[in-house]
Amino acid sequence: MDAPTKAKDALPGEGQPSEVEKRGPSTQPDMISRGQAEKLADEKHSKLDKEIARLTKANEATVQKLADAEAKEVERQRERDETAVRDADGDPVK
Repeated sequence: MDAPTKAKDALPGEGQPSEVEKRGPSTQPDMISRGQAEKLADEKHSKLDKEIARLTKANEATVQKLADAEAKEVERQRERDETAVRDADGDPVK
């Protein structure tokens, strides 16, 4: 049995780099200028600002719909209460 018997035996020692880390990246990362980075950041921020504005508008519309629905429910409940009072007044035996 040449295979390691414990999981920790199969891993490189603590603090030792793996074979992949020893070799390093196979290609150099793409480099961009500061101006290009700022332009990309501005575009990203612009997109995010537009998305935030869209979501804020949608949230405000939802809040308004909820307020309208609550007002309608209050009105319906008031009408039910008035009907119940009228029915109770008209029926002396209850």
